[in-house]
Amino acid sequence: MLRIASLIIGCFLIILGAVQSLQYLPYYTQLTEFGKGYVWGSLILILIGSILSFFYFGKKQT
Repeated sequence: MLRIASLIIGCFLIILGAVQSLQYLPYYTQLTEFGKGYVWGSLILILIGSILSFFYFGKKQT
């Protein structure tokens, strides 16, 4: 049950981070420090979501 929850939350974080970062990523050089922090925060969401999703696809219990 915990593995399925980690997959759902992980996928949600990946999608959320991707949508947030894709809006501003093409204009990264023109962003202020606050804007760059927003993009980095979105990329960290993607990383955390990937780690949570990895727990689902990781080692299977026998």
